[in-house]
Amino acid sequence: MKLTTCTDSELIHYATNRNLKKGMEEVYRRTVDDVYRFVYSRCGSKEISEDIVSETYVTLFNILDRFDGNSKLKTFVIGIALNKIKQYSINYSSLSFDENLIITEDFDEEEIEVINKNLQEILGELPNKYSQILEMLFLDSMSTADVALKLETTESNVRKMKSRALAMAKEISVKYQNHE
Repeated sequence: MKLTTCTDSELIHYATNRNLKKGMEEVYRRTVDDVYRFVYSRCGSKEISEDIVSETYVTLFNILDRFDGNSKLKTFVIGIALNKIKQYSINYSSLSFDENLIITEDFDEEEIEVINKNLQEILGELPNKYSQILEMLFLDSMSTADVALKLETTESNVRKMKSRALAMAKEISVKYQNHE
C-alpha cells in the first residue's frame, strides 16, 4: 500500500492494524501544516502554537482508532487541536474550571445545562464589554484579530481586556465555589 495516495480511512486502518509509526508519520505529514496554521491563527504565538500542535498529535496517537471516516482526517485532527487550544486558554488563564468542561460529549444533557448555567452566571456578572470579549474568544472561537476588527480596537487592547475579564471571572468563579 502506498501511504501517500491512500484515503484517510485506509491510512488510519494501516496505522491501527499494521504499522503505527509509519501511519502516524503519514498522518502528521498530511495534516501538520494546516493544523499549525489553524492553531497559530487562534493564539498568535509561535511557541504556544508549537506546544499545542505537539499535544494535539500526542492525543491523536492515543485516540487514532476513534477516527470513523465520517469526516476528513484533517478535520478530526483540527478538532483535537481546538480542544487543546481551549484547554490551554482555560489552564493558563488561571481560571479554576475543569478542562473537561470543553469536551461536552463526556456529560449528559443535565450536566451540560448546569455547566452552561454556571458559565452564563459568571459571564452575566462581568461588565458587558468583558463578557463580550470572552464570548467571542472562547465560545465563538474568534481570533484576537477578528475580535479587534469587530470591536474596532487594537489586538493589544483585546488582549488586555481578555486578561482583565479572565481575572474578574476567576474571582467570580471562586465566589461560586465558596458558596457550594
